[in-house]
Amino acid sequence: MIGTSAILQEECYDLDVITQSLFLREEKTEEVFGFADLELLVTDSETGRPISKAMISIDTLGRTAVCDAQGKVLIHDVINGIVMVDVIVYGYIANSVMIHLSAQQTNMLNVKMVSNS
Repeated sequence: MIGTSAILQEECYDLDVITQSLFLREEKTEEVFGFADLELLVTDSETGRPISKAMISIDTLGRTAVCDAQGKVLIHDVINGIVMVDVIVYGYIANSVMIHLSAQQTNMLNVKMVSNS
């Protein structure tokens, strides 16, 4: 009986360690989760001039936006992490850029578009 008791105590200890480990992983996941702002500037790759009316899409999040006359757009409250940003504008080759967004700050991205003419 003494041997059985020691085995049961060891199994209970192992279960407690596993439970604590899972709890700590959940806490770390919550710390990583957050929102970020993404500011984009869309420019012509040759001239450097801003491109207005470029359509911005973050498909995985279902978010879209359109650049202003200065080629800028600010997208608020994007879930942080790695996202793919697609940029489409008439007269240019579509461009996809992967960016890692950091929470609690504005992330800036300059997308240079190549003319298709």
